[in-house]
Amino acid sequence: MKIIIFCIGYFLINNCLYSQEITNDFKTLIDSAIHIKCSQILAADNVDKEYLKKIYIVNENGQSMMLSKGNKLNTLNIYDRKNKHILKKGLHIWKVVTILEKNKFIINIIDFQVTYKRNNYDFANGGGTKIIFEFSCDENNWKLIYNKTQGI
Repeated sequence: MKIIIFCIGYFLINNCLYSQEITNDFKTLIDSAIHIKCSQILAADNVDKEYLKKIYIVNENGQSMMLSKGNKLNTLNIYDRKNKHILKKGLHIWKVVTILEKNKFIINIIDFQVTYKRNNYDFANGGGTKIIFEFSCDENNWKLIYNKTQGI
């Protein structure tokens, strides 16, 4: 019995001391892109500081996204029935679309308004931001190589 407890304890201690830290680069890069876009908005002189509290983040399918714990932006599922009453007033949405091309990770944040009227969703595009990260094999990390915001 002592041997079994010793083996379990030894395994747990070694697992804690020598295990690798798990990081999700995909989530980190998306959070970084959202942070870059938020910083650009806050740097503008004519923007209300409460503006970011009114923005909702969705993925390319219009569903809610899992954001990092420190991120204070809202998220929702556009096509969920319980959100139709919220959409009648109109919401400001950022849709995050991701593409992986060879060693480049492209993140498009599309800025638009969405309303729900008479059983139809109305989307009004207001431009967006394109952010590209490139993986450096020499340094074994991602680097920001392109950041451009365009409006209509």
